[in-house]
Amino acid sequence: MMGSSGVPPDDVTFIGVLSACSYNGMVKEGLELFESMKCKYQAEPGIEHCACLIDLLGRASQVNDAMKLVEKCQWNLMLLFGVHYWEHAELI
Repeated sequence: MMGSSGVPPDDVTFIGVLSACSYNGMVKEGLELFESMKCKYQAEPGIEHCACLIDLLGRASQVNDAMKLVEKCQWNLMLLFGVHYWEHAELI
């Protein structure tokens, strides 16, 4: 469990765990972790964290959810990369 040692996770820890969730298809866990950054750890997700989350959703073929996140964050370049990478160019 993150933070059980009494040392709060830092930005790099979140990136590592979100990436691990992405590569292992752990969508639910990744989404929960992303939410816990703000709620539980009072950490503001950066572009790197959002990129991990977009990758997570793309790998799980949840492209529409990834697009909603990009629109919310207004990072259109990431959308172009993600859509191209996941072979959903028809959405551009």
